[in-house]
Amino acid sequence: MLSDNLLQGWEDANQKIFGPDLDALTSALGRDDRNLAGDAINPIARLAAVWTFHRYDRRWMSDFFASGSRALEMLPLQDMANTAADYVNALPPLPPTDGTGPDLESYRTLGAMAMLEASVYGSVTTRDIGRFYTECIDHIRSTQVTLAHNPDRKPIGYAAWNRDPDTGRVVIHRQIAPFGNHLELQGAIAAAAGKAETAIAHHPDSARAAQVAW
Repeated sequence: MLSDNLLQGWEDANQKIFGPDLDALTSALGRDDRNLAGDAINPIARLAAVWTFHRYDRRWMSDFFASGSRALEMLPLQDMANTAADYVNALPPLPPTDGTGPDLESYRTLGAMAMLEASVYGSVTTRDIGRFYTECIDHIRSTQVTLAHNPDRKPIGYAAWNRDPDTGRVVIHRQIAPFGNHLELQGAIAAAAGKAETAIAHHPDSARAAQVAW
């Protein structure tokens, strides 16, 4: 049957793509070679093929193949990389905003913050719950809290930030993205903050406590 032959061809190709081709890609990345060519790009192409097949409809696929040099702009490269790195977001999706009021939204935000913190810092469950709750509430009350989620509405990160009244610069006091979605979180902050030429992020555990975010 045709389907059997196609399946065999797929499996045979996988032997090469995730064998010598993957070795070539790993070797190129180890040399910090940014000019990937030849068989080294096959694992990335296969990942993109599987990702798009399972997540997009026929219309999107048609637009993708017609996009020419813009094709890469249509691919969610960060999400694809997270999938390849086996990041698993087991958090439940957020319910859609239903106009029930800001109080309920605040509780949802607080719950999502706690789950995200627990995902990146497993030790959060050993901390005093009262202190942890107070820290989260302080973030909500004294700063802007931006909660980012993926297309399935699963929380992927949050940031607590405000704008310096003197310089207009965005100051990020805390940001958590346990599943590797740092770029999406940064984009959500930028969208919520509006126009801001630069942003500073505080990293108390780093050698430089204040660092340019963008």
